[in-house]
Amino acid sequence: MTYWEMFLLAAVQGVTEFLPVSSSGHLALLNLLLGVEEGSVAVVVLLHAATLVAVVLYFFKDLWSLLFERRALIPVLILATIPVVVIGLAFHDLIEAAFGSAVLVGVNLLVTGLLLWIGQSLNTGKRSDLAEISWKDGLGVGLAQSLSILPGISRSGSTIAAGMALGLDRALAARFSFLVSVPALAGAALYEGLKLWKEGSAAAGALNLKLAGFGFGAAFLTGLLSIHLLLKLIQSFGVRAFAVYCWCAGILTIGLALFLG
Repeated sequence: MTYWEMFLLAAVQGVTEFLPVSSSGHLALLNLLLGVEEGSVAVVVLLHAATLVAVVLYFFKDLWSLLFERRALIPVLILATIPVVVIGLAFHDLIEAAFGSAVLVGVNLLVTGLLLWIGQSLNTGKRSDLAEISWKDGLGVGLAQSLSILPGISRSGSTIAAGMALGLDRALAARFSFLVSVPALAGAALYEGLKLWKEGSAAAGALNLKLAGFGFGAAFLTGLLSIHLLLKLIQSFGVRAFAVYCWCAGILTIGLALFLG
């Protein structure tokens, strides 16, 4: 893998993991446009770890407060994580097969856009504090997050849309989505890490320390910038612009998949 390919993968992971536009969808689009593959298991673990560190550092104050001031929110975060774990394990083989269909990725990008549009349309914005989040919100956001196991469905997009539809204001919906992402990203990194350990050194591919450090840094920095950007944009403008973007990306992905056949 070249430094250019690593940068593209790291930037796509860092930006699209947190912006509501689907990281898996953009990895598929990157492959269609430039022929850049997702990379070895080691690369997947590396980039997931980088974005996990980014969100933990950005929301360290919130996460620290969970241990002392807001312990009641911990069961809610656990509840929000259960659906994606259960569904992901139950339908693992079907999900893996779905990643081979670029057309399906494009269709799911269209679905992501629809979820974002509907979420903002239903939003009443009545609640603005983490203390107001209930177990019902955790379950609703968790069920929405389980949709993101499908390629092209954005994890942040589905969870933010669900949060808004449930009455969280836009900023709180995004904030809660990021907190929910911590166990999800940790689980993904752990799962891929176990695969790497089982497959041995061959799974690492040609990944040297310099290339790994470069990729980690690129994904980490773009992840931090994306979190900060989304929080600013969603509070000022909402998510409808992201919905339109997802529709355009979905149409482009379907068109390229059919044309390149």
